[in-house]
Amino acid sequence: MKQIVLLIFFVIVSLTISRANDTIQTPQGTLIRFSSIDLSWDEIFSIINDDEGDIYFCGQNGVWKFEEDTFLMISEKGARCLYQDSQERIWAGGAGNGVSYYKNSIWTNFSSGGNIPKTVYSIIETDSLIYFAGEDEDNNPDVFTFDETNFNRLWFPFEGYRKIAKDDNYLYFGTYNNLVLYNENTLDSNWPGFFYIEDLLIDGQNIFLALAGSGVKIFNNGDFTNSFTFQNTQGELAHDGVTAICKINNNEIWFGTRNGISSFQNGAFTKLRELSDTLSSKEIQCLHYFDNTVWIGGINGNISKLELVSTNIVTNNKVSSTSVYPNPANYIITIDYENIKHDEFTCLNLFDISGKQIKKIPLSKNSNSLSFSTLDMGSGIYFYNINIKGKTRYGGKIVVLK
Repeated sequence: MKQIVLLIFFVIVSLTISRANDTIQTPQGTLIRFSSIDLSWDEIFSIINDDEGDIYFCGQNGVWKFEEDTFLMISEKGARCLYQDSQERIWAGGAGNGVSYYKNSIWTNFSSGGNIPKTVYSIIETDSLIYFAGEDEDNNPDVFTFDETNFNRLWFPFEGYRKIAKDDNYLYFGTYNNLVLYNENTLDSNWPGFFYIEDLLIDGQNIFLALAGSGVKIFNNGDFTNSFTFQNTQGELAHDGVTAICKINNNEIWFGTRNGISSFQNGAFTKLRELSDTLSSKEIQCLHYFDNTVWIGGINGNISKLELVSTNIVTNNKVSSTSVYPNPANYIITIDYENIKHDEFTCLNLFDISGKQIKKIPLSKNSNSLSFSTLDMGSGIYFYNINIKGKTRYGGKIVVLK
């Protein structure tokens, strides 16, 4: 049942993927689109990082590791999900081929059968067990556990376990039509009717559900009767087919959909139009945030890397802030900046709320301040970033009121 496979092909089989289609500036940051020519995946199912900062991807035809701008194929076995546990093992939930984990360049494989799942959609670790949401050898859905010695099956009575999340009190299982809470061998499922939960996120007192065809449902985990549903018809949610949720920072959550990405902040959605339009594929399968970078996985092997606008400018190992005033502005606005080296072309880019660039203003080498007129700008919200040596280093929001 347990087999250890040395990855001889780890050194032999590798793909170097060029940064095709150029590096693109967006209001959110610098987007790098990687070529999908040499990737045979139909979809990128999962993206994670390890404690060393290396990025891992999985798809129907393999698992890949990204380091030093190179994709290395570390397994030819397809996987539906990846997860790093407290022992620094990278678990791969199989796409019809059991369960494996990767550590020190060695794979340990557990073949499906008995209490070992055949396909796994989500993995999470608690203090004593690792949980796997998936299907058995006969494609029957269930939840399985691993206690460092044996796999066990919990025989849960629900259909289609897709995602697992946790807080201090519960494990949350997203299924085809239920949100299931599990605590000390007790199941609670008083919240049916969530058609096909693709992803879920626990964020403080809020629970976010990504629904395959019904938008996003948000409710307080202390009161499941108090919920809000957001759909595409209400405006800024990119599509009702929501596939992925990713927390970007303390105040912002991104939702990947079948038609691009939307941001949720301060109780409202905003379509990230220009970013979505520049992706190789607008059909988002997974999102992952790490080290001020968002990795975006789509269909047909499309992978993009978005280096987000920093909250500070870093030059000569010193951090410098900018200030904007007046903000809101009527007729003129000033942006102060400090310690920016002008060895190469440096400019300020201004975007409207749809992501369309409306101004590109060179920054003077002899000044740490820029003022410009807003007479040609209508009332509304605008975003700016400062581009230094081809990279976006700082950004912020401007409000114009007339």
